[in-house]
Amino acid sequence: YSHFGLFSKRERKSFQLLALLLIVTSLCMTYTPTALAAYFSLVSDTISNSSPSASANHIVAWTSASAVTAGLTIKIQFDPDADLFNLSSVVAGDISGGGMTVVANVGACGAGGDEVYPTIDSTAPDESVTLTVCPTDSVGAGAKTVTIANNHIVNPATPGSYGITIGGTQADQGATRVAIIANVVM
Repeated sequence: YSHFGLFSKRERKSFQLLALLLIVTSLCMTYTPTALAAYFSLVSDTISNSSPSASANHIVAWTSASAVTAGLTIKIQFDPDADLFNLSSVVAGDISGGGMTVVANVGACGAGGDEVYPTIDSTAPDESVTLTVCPTDSVGAGAKTVTIANNHIVNPATPGSYGITIGGTQADQGATRVAIIANVVM
């Protein structure tokens, strides 16, 4: 026994370990995590032409777990790492949707209950299509597609794998990749 108390050195170490364990446990029990975004399932981007520098259509698809309510956004960003897709020719009329109704602008929001309107950003570092849910509408959970037609997206000039993210101010998020490959001639 030690002359510093009634307990041996081994017993004091055990008490210290027990006290540390109680402190850590109490901190974990009082910690309240914030809500985190859910991830989309079945995320894909089907392109009509995967050649470098080619103009292509994109069909971005996903399944969401949450509804997107009035004023929130669904943002589809092309190559957020390097901004190598060119969206400068994309206009609102190129964009259509499944699982939601795409209208030309906020002024075109009307009687539908699932309407969204697009905003196109064609400048780096944010080359994207953002769909904003109309003021009195809501887009339900489930399968969604956004088609960007008329070959108005130009692929990166260098072959490789490029990220496409879906996010915005909505609760859910997701990502996929597309391969840009040189033409194969046989």
